[in-house]
Amino acid sequence: MASIALGTALSTTLGASFGPLGMAAGYAVGSYIGGLADSRIFGQNKIKQKFFGSSKLNDLMVQTSAYGQTIPIIYGTNRFAGNVIWATPIQEHQDQLNHSTRVGKGGGKKISQTELRYTYTVNLAISLGLGPIDDITRIWADTMLLDLKQTDYRIYKGDNLQLPDPLIEAVCGIGRTPAYRGMAYIVLENFDLTRFGNRVPNFTFEIKKFSDLKNHGEAQLEELLTGMTIIPGCGEFVYDTEIQYTSSKISVNNKDFAKGKAQSINSNNLERIADSVLSTNQLLNNCPNLQWVSVVSSWFVNCLDINGCFIAPRIEHKDNLSLPNTWQVGNFTRKNTTIISRDKEGYPLFGGTPSDQSILNYFDFLKSNNLNIMFYPFLMVDKIGKPWRGHLSGNAEDVAHFFNKPDGYNQFILHYARLVKDKVDAFIIGSELIGLTKLRTTDNKFPAVTELIKLADQVRAIIGDKVKITYAADWSEYHHTEQGWYNLDDLWAHHNIDMIGIDAYFPLTENPLDAHDQNKIFKGWNSGEGSDFYYNGDNKEALEQRFAWKNMEHFWRNEHINPDGLKTSWSPKMKPIWITEFGFPSIDAASNKPNVFYDPDSIDGNIPTGSNGNIDFQAQRAGLTASLKFFKTQSMIEQCFAWCWDARPYPYFPDLKAKWRDAHLWAKGHWLNGKIGKASLAGVIIDLCKRVKISPEQIDVSKLTQTVEGLVISELSTVRQILDGLCICFNLESYNLNGKICFLPKTSYINNRIKVGEMIAKEQYPLVILRKESSNLPNIVNVHFVDKELDYQFNIARASNNNGSHHQHTIHLPIVTSQNHAQNIAEQILASFYISQTKFNFSLPRNYLDLALGDLIIIEDGNQEYIARINKLCFGTNGEIEVTALQDDPDLLNHSNDYLSSRNLELEAATLNPIGEISMVINENYQPNLLIAVRSQTENFKPVQVYNHNFELLTENHYEATMGFIASSLPEWSPYVIDNTTYLKVILNSGELAQTDNWQTAFINGELIAFKEVELVAEHEYIISKLKRNLNLATKLAHEVGNNFVLLDSKVNLLQLKNLELSDNDLKLAHTGQNLAIATNYTVDFNINNPLQVINITAIEQQNKLRLTWQAIKHYSNEIQDYKSADLEELKFLITITNMDDYQIFQQLINTNNLELPLVTPISSISKIIISAFHENLGYSKPTTLNIT
Repeated sequence: MASIALGTALSTTLGASFGPLGMAAGYAVGSYIGGLADSRIFGQNKIKQKFFGSSKLNDLMVQTSAYGQTIPIIYGTNRFAGNVIWATPIQEHQDQLNHSTRVGKGGGKKISQTELRYTYTVNLAISLGLGPIDDITRIWADTMLLDLKQTDYRIYKGDNLQLPDPLIEAVCGIGRTPAYRGMAYIVLENFDLTRFGNRVPNFTFEIKKFSDLKNHGEAQLEELLTGMTIIPGCGEFVYDTEIQYTSSKISVNNKDFAKGKAQSINSNNLERIADSVLSTNQLLNNCPNLQWVSVVSSWFVNCLDINGCFIAPRIEHKDNLSLPNTWQVGNFTRKNTTIISRDKEGYPLFGGTPSDQSILNYFDFLKSNNLNIMFYPFLMVDKIGKPWRGHLSGNAEDVAHFFNKPDGYNQFILHYARLVKDKVDAFIIGSELIGLTKLRTTDNKFPAVTELIKLADQVRAIIGDKVKITYAADWSEYHHTEQGWYNLDDLWAHHNIDMIGIDAYFPLTENPLDAHDQNKIFKGWNSGEGSDFYYNGDNKEALEQRFAWKNMEHFWRNEHINPDGLKTSWSPKMKPIWITEFGFPSIDAASNKPNVFYDPDSIDGNIPTGSNGNIDFQAQRAGLTASLKFFKTQSMIEQCFAWCWDARPYPYFPDLKAKWRDAHLWAKGHWLNGKIGKASLAGVIIDLCKRVKISPEQIDVSKLTQTVEGLVISELSTVRQILDGLCICFNLESYNLNGKICFLPKTSYINNRIKVGEMIAKEQYPLVILRKESSNLPNIVNVHFVDKELDYQFNIARASNNNGSHHQHTIHLPIVTSQNHAQNIAEQILASFYISQTKFNFSLPRNYLDLALGDLIIIEDGNQEYIARINKLCFGTNGEIEVTALQDDPDLLNHSNDYLSSRNLELEAATLNPIGEISMVINENYQPNLLIAVRSQTENFKPVQVYNHNFELLTENHYEATMGFIASSLPEWSPYVIDNTTYLKVILNSGELAQTDNWQTAFINGELIAFKEVELVAEHEYIISKLKRNLNLATKLAHEVGNNFVLLDSKVNLLQLKNLELSDNDLKLAHTGQNLAIATNYTVDFNINNPLQVINITAIEQQNKLRLTWQAIKHYSNEIQDYKSADLEELKFLITITNMDDYQIFQQLINTNNLELPLVTPISSISKIIISAFHENLGYSKPTTLNIT
């Protein structure tokens, strides 16, 4: 076999061509391809290493900047560092920040500071690999995951038409800048180096490439998917596109308030966005042709007896508070809604019903992405064992009451019809109520069908004619009852039902071997059980076509006759069929029984017939792909919805096991999150071969259904090496068969039993067994791989035994996988070294022509049985079949080769938008300041930056303030007078209050108060007393429960304002590094309290003159001290005098604090003397009045 280098010189072919032998004959290609039997690699060396594409996997994470580097080839999703191909010098920037802080107890002294801030940026271009790629999904700088919304970057995907980057061209010159066609690269512009010690960090990139990896040009599953069902349908805010969070609460005067820190409900991801937004973006990225989504929302029934049950939404808890939105479904609030049942460990059986507003928010988001929406109200049974809604049943005479009672079925459906009427394109009025729809009266009526027809009329009246309406029947329900009645035909024929809806989980195969065979699954839609026969116990019996419940096309195009001989209301081809659900569990033999779901806690949970219970993503993928191909051939099928995609994003679901109790079900369940959107293994092999001029016609990968999570070839390697590695990872064999190189998956199922007595003896021995020496075989196998669970870091899996040889075999696989899969690989390789040392040679008569390469057989030699896998077939000189087989162990394949996370991911508390409290205050120099206090809504506080409306940075708060609200009312009180009678309750959301002998100050709804006594009465709850009120002469003196409380200490920032900034009252608050597009907007009230006050006015009549004197004082909002004399040189005073009739008889603005006026009339004729202080920065103070009479 020729060795072919990947990199700069790609040539020759993978191997020689071999002529046909007239039957399925051939032999294994290569030492690793097809087994390890001939890998006699151990001589004197104790450690042997084998490289498959990269000898230094850890170097994938090391950024380089050098000429002559190998350009990587990328498949699937991987993370690695690139090669810097262009950069500018680091640039320095200088900013000036002015701010004030206060230090010391009781408010302390104010210190003004001017800070020069230096920042550094750089421009870079980094090559990523041979193009074209699909996208860059994440970027890390060192270990920090960057927010791509705040990163200025451009991606060049590496096609042959890309143009030079404009920044590089501006520096290098037009006509002198390479376009790097055929190479993917990224340009980072003005990248801020401040967080990285003012150095260029090590960038690594998560890159996707799978869209052009076709299997002989066939469309991939991701391209075939046009409709998807979105679950879970349970979770109070699981669909909300706005981040919601929960906290403990306190109730005051029948109103709930949050106390302490909050926890995110629906943002459980590193991107810090709503889970539903991230998950839906992942769905759209993975399914480029998606047109429809079906969104599930659940209400609950409390039992299975329709006579005694009631239907309503459920909540998960009553004790906590949700913010910023409260939970509500119709007229159900948290106070009048039942809590979901608990399991034996005290956890909820399900999530709560999604809030109405969250559903509307989600629909708006879906519509913004040009998706059609089908709404799917879903009935769940809130009962231990989680029974299927199809078990709901009772007496036929109770059906009407079940639908029409106040807490019955109709109010559930009609609520949603009213809610979503302007948001959706299709509406389901019910699903899989087979226990009800089959109930028959003595006169052969089906009352549940009648009620569904009435319900469809009511829904139509609400949602209008433009929205399609259907019922989603179970696959065992849509056709006919066990007695042969076409019970749903009246519903299907009704004018307010637009299409037949079928949850199509038909059994498609019977042999577990067929679960990966798309052709057999495809044929299974029109053959086998439900088409040709049915099971009567364990016996197969022929099935009349009129009762062939899997033959949807026959049902659709024919009339239906009931057992009473009467034709039903259905007319042939009357309406299209919508597959409202179809899907497969990711478990072996999935297509044998697609309707079963793995859930040990459910009475209906199970695994498919013939399944070993092993995780098998390929079986799921094969079933979906074959089914979608079949649907495209059926003219009556108008739309189909795959089950299912979770609104909880991958990998956080399922890796956040402590967050979601159903996470352990993901691996074997119907979920598609994390299981699609990968490179086709067949496509990767075809692409590799094409790179060395081997055409797709020269190879056969038609039996391969696996996908490649990620693969990167970063060094000069041979195609043979890469294919060897793929065969090891995915349990493949490769044979030269009929002139083609065929890649086949190993199977663990026995294909044939062959007795020695049936063999043709040669040289007196019908069976020749060859065993090789095994003393020099390794006892340790190390597999080096790229670990997806560790964010693509290099990892090692090790397998060992006790044979005492002390030899090691190390394999380097540049493949992205999990620790679980890599461990299975290591164990399989180690076991294969020993098992495959035994070879079997024998000949068979021509009645064994159905044998194929890769078949697993049992050789019976008397009482001895050997399990072996055929790796060579050919004709002998007399036409006999000559067979070579290697001993094998099928149990080695019963480990899942699919990704199975072994970690329980924990996320740092989300840093949600900061909460700010900003007040205008005046310093002792009559200059305006902004008092800025900030806190985080969650436990994780990060510094907060304050920007003006032009996004110019004003200041940065490095500390979280002590903030909360008052939980008791506060009456009016005179300024500076100590209040010894009021005990004010304060609830804190951040920080704590200290018990100290000093006065402490706080802002309450704009009023500056001081307090001396502090008592902690409960967690986050305090009583403060001995109050000194209105130190800033606030106009709001009475305060209500819920008004804000901010402790004024060194954690509060004072920002000096210039006159120019006084008009800019629209500020933005953002955590450092946060995307400013989602910053908190804050409007500052610049109608400040004037700190000036006139006091001690005196009026004396002397010698027909009126002599006036007064004092001026000023208050500081950041000081506790009492009155301070004002600087009179900066003040003017407005004097106003009125007579007894309140007419103004004198007014003048003067510069002094005394005045003499001639008296025309006696002083007794004067009513009031009113004096206001004036400062050019502050305007007029609140007037002080002296009443004369």
